Amino acid sequence: MDTNVSDKYAGNGSGLTKENLEETFEAAREKMSEYGRAIANFVRERPAAALVIALGAGYLVGRLLRR
Repeated sequence: MDTNVSDKYAGNGSGLTKENLEETFEAAREKMSEYGRAIANFVRERPAAALVIALGAGYLVGRLLRR
């Protein structure tokens, strides 16, 4: 499901129904599951790179929150 929710339902007057929201929620859940598997595979294949990325991200978040 590659269409954006706002693009899919904009201007046609149908509004979001329970079924539309369930479809959108299920698509989002599937996409998050795909991202989770991709991240897990990346960490298994390149643990050192994943650690450096995590440390860098933590450092940046810490710097942003310190202000």
